[in-house]
Amino acid sequence: MPHNVIFRPVFNRPEMLQLSIDYEAEARKTGDIQDNEYTTWFLVEHGAPEKVREIVENYPFPSVRLYRNRWWRSGEKKRYGISRNLLEGMKKGFPTADNHGIVIEDDILSINHTSII
Repeated sequence: MPHNVIFRPVFNRPEMLQLSIDYEAEARKTGDIQDNEYTTWFLVEHGAPEKVREIVENYPFPSVRLYRNRWWRSGEKKRYGISRNLLEGMKKGFPTADNHGIVIEDDILSINHTSII
């Protein structure tokens, strides 16, 4: 069975993150997707609140968690965004996939939860 990855860049939308995880869980169930078919890579941006970290830690499926513990440019108090976070996560995660990766952002939800995966 092929093994692939789901990338989830996250920062500061805990309610949306939880809702998207709930929809993903339902899609996995109704789509008969086995837990070992995907590993989710959480790409947690520097400064994410504790609530986001709690949600990520309680994720019920196989996962890898990459926490950015610094600003992207040293000495500057500026966050260079989830785009850079996603890029760096993909560099690490894609080599672990057999043939594809999916990006699920916490503020993008599907009306039909079965189309998420």
